[in-house]
Amino acid sequence: SEDRAVRTPTQPSHPSTPGSGGLPFPTQPTPTKPPTPGNGGSTPNPTPPTPKPPTPGNGGSTPNPILVPPVAPEAPVVPVIPGGGTTAASPRSGGAGPTIAATVAAAVPSRVPTSGLAAGRGPVTIHVFVDLGDPDDAAAHLRITPVLLRRVATDGTATVLLSPLCMGRDANSIEAAAAMLAASRQNRAWSVAAGLAGTRLSRDGDWLTAATLKRVVVSVKGLTTTRFLNDAKARVVYRDLNIIRQSARASGVTATPSYVVTGGKGKRVVTRPDSVNDILAAIEAVQ
Repeated sequence: SEDRAVRTPTQPSHPSTPGSGGLPFPTQPTPTKPPTPGNGGSTPNPTPPTPKPPTPGNGGSTPNPILVPPVAPEAPVVPVIPGGGTTAASPRSGGAGPTIAATVAAAVPSRVPTSGLAAGRGPVTIHVFVDLGDPDDAAAHLRITPVLLRRVATDGTATVLLSPLCMGRDANSIEAAAAMLAASRQNRAWSVAAGLAGTRLSRDGDWLTAATLKRVVVSVKGLTTTRFLNDAKARVVYRDLNIIRQSARASGVTATPSYVVTGGKGKRVVTRPDSVNDILAAIEAVQ
């Protein structure tokens, strides 16, 4: 995503019309954020805009209820193979690609222990700030993150924390971030993130509809759909999104994807890395 100020994730002022696609947003008061050092004083959070119906081709929509009719056959997605390159042809050009389940299996190593938003456990901490509403972020997530997990989350080197960060007000970005947090309640955040990233690469415009999100959910082994739906509607999801936003700001993150690497010798921020080697070098510097 572009180098923009990190924005506070907000919710539409009321739930949207059932059947129009996307995550529901419970109504909650707009929080007031604390003063940011150097910004001249306390600045209240922006007032959430009033949702409006999507305009065809405008690339976004208002969040919508997640309850949908039975899911159609799973749509193909186009993941990026760890290490570079893409698979098959994109649905945009009429080709067939791997399924969401195949994307998830390739992106999340089975040997990596996960708990909530964390993968692995080690003395170095890596926060992965990513906005999956941006196709460049989605591509980087599938290209770099699986390799990173295999290299440092399976041998006790690092704890890798998935940190969904909304860089703007795009409803799809907020819905994707909320979905990852909801899945973390069942230790499936990394799997859902991989499914969402693959889906983002195969779709333009209003890419995260209710039916599309449900395809991702049912493709993740061990994820209970009913519980996921309830967690996705909880107010705590949006509280957690704001906590992540504040953490990103405190670390100096201004663009995504960013990998904030912290160890005994300090902190390094790696933004838009060319390869996993950039992150491995930061790990070595702080160990």
